[in-house]
This record gives sequence, structure tokens and C-alpha cells, in this order.
Amino acid sequence: LLSAIESKIETQDPELRKRVIHGIKWLGITSPDVPAVKRGSYLDVLCARLEELMMYGEGERDMIILQHKFEVENKDGSHNTRTSVTLMYGEPNGFQAMAKTVGVPCGIATQLILDGKINTTGVIAPMTPEIYQPIMDILPSEGINAVEETI
Repeated sequence: LLSAIESKIETQDPELRKRVIHGIKWLGITSPDVPAVKRGSYLDVLCARLEELMMYGEGERDMIILQHKFEVENKDGSHNTRTSVTLMYGEPNGFQAMAKTVGVPCGIATQLILDGKINTTGVIAPMTPEIYQPIMDILPSEGINAVEETI
């Protein structure tokens, strides 16, 4: 099986080929010692294996870096770049940064709806100031900050 996989690697760079094979071996999908999980699609099987291999160990945490970059053309024809960067670490043995940065804004939006501060109905994306600005105003008090710059 490994030789079949190796024959499909398109690069001739020996170091890259070595890394690909190392990754395949690390996954254990070519080892008879790793029991095959037979559920759903091939992607489901791969995800199940990754869940086994990539669980956080004791004291480990995640980190997210979120960067938005916008190329802006101003009314006068000049150009600049606007960036917004968020860096956040999860808590060891606690909430993950990914869970916080997804869940907290949703929770804030829900509270704003319950408080009558957002009145738009239906499925909406936070693309207008009436929706996103109140959320952005509260996020820093929850420990979620973005550093914005114009370059």
C-alpha cells in the first residue's frame, strides 16, 4: 500500500516525499496494527483517526490566529491595506480558544436579540453595523480583542 501511495506523490523533491510518507505512517492507515474504523465515508474514517491521534493531552491548549486583510481603494483613488488580527490561547484543561471565538459572539448576539437591541428577523449575517457593532463593542470585555491597522 505504501508503494502505491508513494507512486501517487507528484513532487520529485526527496525531502517532501519523505515527509508525505512519514505523515501517512503517522496516521497509521497503512499499519495492520491500527484497527480500521468502518463508519460512513472515507472522510469519516480519516476524521475518526485524527480524533484519536490529535486529542489534547493533559495541560495542552489550542491557539488561534485570525487575520482579515482588506485592500481598500479610497474615494480619491489612493490605496491602502486594512488588517485586523486576533490572537487567542485556550485554557489548559478548559475552554478552547476556537470554542470561545465562535461561541461567545453567538452568545452575545443571542443576548442582544433577547434584550431587543437587535430586531432584524430571519437568518442574518453580521454584515451591517447595526448587527456587528454591538457585538464588537462587547467582545473586549469577554477577552476577545482584534488589533486593527491601516498599512
